[in-house]
Amino acid sequence: MVKVRSRAQLQLDPVRRLSGGLVRVAGRVSDGQVGIGDATLSISIDGRPVADATTDELGSFARDFPLPDGSYDLEVRFDGDAYIASAGAKLADFDVRKETIELAVRAPAEAIVGGDDLRIAVRAQSTTGPATVDVALFAVALDTGERARIGGVTTGADGLGETSIPPDQLGLPGRKRLEAQFRGNDAYNAAAASRALVVATATDLTFSVVTAAVAFEDDVRGTGVLADVNGTGIPGAAVELLAGGKPVADALTDERGRFEIQVEASDLEPGAVNVQARFRSPDSWLRDSRSAPVAVEIAEPQPVPLRYTLAAFALTLVAVLAFAALRTRPWVPWLEALRRRSPTNEPRRADSEPSATAAEMPASGLVQSRPGIMAALRPARDFAFSGTVADAVRRRPIAGALVAVRDANGTALETTSDARGQFAFADLSAGVHVAEVRHRGFVSERFELTIPHRGDLRGARIDLLPVRERIFDIYRRVAVPLLPEARLWGVWTPRQIFRHVRAQRPASALADLTDFVEDSYFSARLAEESILPETERRADAAQREAAPPAR
Repeated sequence: MVKVRSRAQLQLDPVRRLSGGLVRVAGRVSDGQVGIGDATLSISIDGRPVADATTDELGSFARDFPLPDGSYDLEVRFDGDAYIASAGAKLADFDVRKETIELAVRAPAEAIVGGDDLRIAVRAQSTTGPATVDVALFAVALDTGERARIGGVTTGADGLGETSIPPDQLGLPGRKRLEAQFRGNDAYNAAAASRALVVATATDLTFSVVTAAVAFEDDVRGTGVLADVNGTGIPGAAVELLAGGKPVADALTDERGRFEIQVEASDLEPGAVNVQARFRSPDSWLRDSRSAPVAVEIAEPQPVPLRYTLAAFALTLVAVLAFAALRTRPWVPWLEALRRRSPTNEPRRADSEPSATAAEMPASGLVQSRPGIMAALRPARDFAFSGTVADAVRRRPIAGALVAVRDANGTALETTSDARGQFAFADLSAGVHVAEVRHRGFVSERFELTIPHRGDLRGARIDLLPVRERIFDIYRRVAVPLLPEARLWGVWTPRQIFRHVRAQRPASALADLTDFVEDSYFSARLAEESILPETERRADAAQREAAPPAR
């Protein structure tokens, strides 16, 4: 089983001296953007625990405790939990007798490779006024953690300092953290500040066809390269082939940014057609690009002897009918009708317990794409798995979902969905794979994939059901039989349903379930998947309470 854990970040504010020999340690815990509430932190001095702290709903914390004069190593640590990885922050040689410096760093949110220099401003302020200090500047890659010094700045008497850094000096394109660090001196303790930025780059897409004249029965084939402005190939990128401005095929670049792509000429119109490659970036630091159009001449289809045409038509018709039957399974409704007519499956009377089918949650899990009929008749030879992770209720893409694929040997590959919810695995091994998709606040999905395939798993969709909706669906199972009319489901609130039941009989288990559902479903806190077993337990108790006593 693949366990999804969000990456946590712990940032410390400058340590402050208070009256009475107290110091204040404060900061924030987040996943990089959103604060993590109700997180428990441990504060250690010289390796010895001295205090604990708990974050508020915004992820901020502050703790005051006594500390005698002297120099100490301060560490604050968050141990994480089942969903969030651990994080920590250290402050070495913190001297209680020295003044505290508060650093602030300002810079544009984006730097373009090959563009203008990045202008960075630093402000240093002590408890008594502006401070003149030497500050080192670092760039940290958020995906790898690689850290490199990019320069420095000295603040003036007004506490301000500025410098300019060429974008090429910030490292490879991607999301970065700009860090300003003061190491401390005889008067001031060490201090640090940071801000997020993106190093972006334009892309260059080249494409050429193998031959410019193609028979109607052949394929249009082409090759190309996707690279950044420095000529470095971009691996694992999705490239589309456009014909007449419309996408007709796609491919993934290899480790050197190269790709091969093809489309059946019969899928295009005979005559001259302009084809070109297009790259639409899923990442904020890569720009979209298109290749120059290439003219291709597709020949008219050649006539085929009539007997061959009739034989091919007959075989194709049989194959299409068999394929349609396997897809639609017309015998299933017939068997269901037989089961409904059998004595053991009598239809429900109009006055029996109402059904709540119309109120059930939408289906979740893997939704395969539907390739064209001709593609479905070809042998299975597609080794890719790509698609979109979406909210099953709102049909919106989910960014940052972890998609893991494990083969029969236990070899696992992982990726995360981008801002448009998209993901892609380029070349999976043949066989049956187990896929698992997780995201915080949603019910995880697990299913099998058979590789190779006929295109069903390229452009697929994985629908995840929000945990809150699953909680409400469990409550629906209990509540609908208690309503005077099924149509009131979705009209009455859980509290109104409980009051209706309580007016007729004691309902302590239903009260417990209703409180739990209201707190989990309507609370501002994110509902975690781990509370679903507890929801089921309370729902079972409420159903047992509502069941008529045995005679």
